[in-house]
Amino acid sequence: MRGILAGIVSAITWGTVFVFGQFAVKKGCHPILLSFIRFFSASIFLFIYLLFQRIKFRIKKEDFFLF
Repeated sequence: MRGILAGIVSAITWGTVFVFGQFAVKKGCHPILLSFIRFFSASIFLFIYLLFQRIKFRIKKEDFFLF
């Protein structure tokens, strides 16, 4: 059931993001600003997910510049 729900949510999200993007650009919003808002909100969501899952997330010193 969770897989079906996740599939529905992802299909709706992917199906509407391009339509919304075209609408926002036509109304005068800069595409780089839209990309920033999209990835910033996804980062916040993933950070909250990591907090609730209590997953240890660490970056090795040698991988820091690659990150």
